[in-house]
Amino acid sequence: MRGEIYTIEGKTFFTFGGGCSIDQPLRKENVSWWPQEMPSKQEYENGLTHLEEVNNQVDYIITHTAPDETVYFLSTIKQYRIKGDVYQEFPLTTYLNDIQKKTSYTHWYFGHFHVDRELWRNQTALFNTIYECESHRIIKQWNTYEC
Repeated sequence: MRGEIYTIEGKTFFTFGGGCSIDQPLRKENVSWWPQEMPSKQEYENGLTHLEEVNNQVDYIITHTAPDETVYFLSTIKQYRIKGDVYQEFPLTTYLNDIQKKTSYTHWYFGHFHVDRELWRNQTALFNTIYECESHRIIKQWNTYEC
């Protein structure tokens, strides 16, 4: 279930997966894309309930995609070729934007966009890099051609 909070070595992690495959017309439903890629109403509610239980305070947020303001910002960087107007994903990115505004967190990591980039609001887009959460030190970084 999306929207869970885990405590690992004394640190709290809010997790919320999901995103939209923008190339759905090129894929086959339930073979190479699934309607469940996007969260259900119950999953959205589950996340809000769990955050309220910890007074909207966690150490880290781990998601697949990012809040809508961050998605828009990334879409303005032409070299990334990120679409900032994927309407199918708006319910999720808007939800994450609301989470961002009302939750206190140390750092937010997400990976949907296949870029490595330090961003605003203590957010990091991940692709070929692994970080140690507490120090935010790079543990491993791959060249795209090594993968």
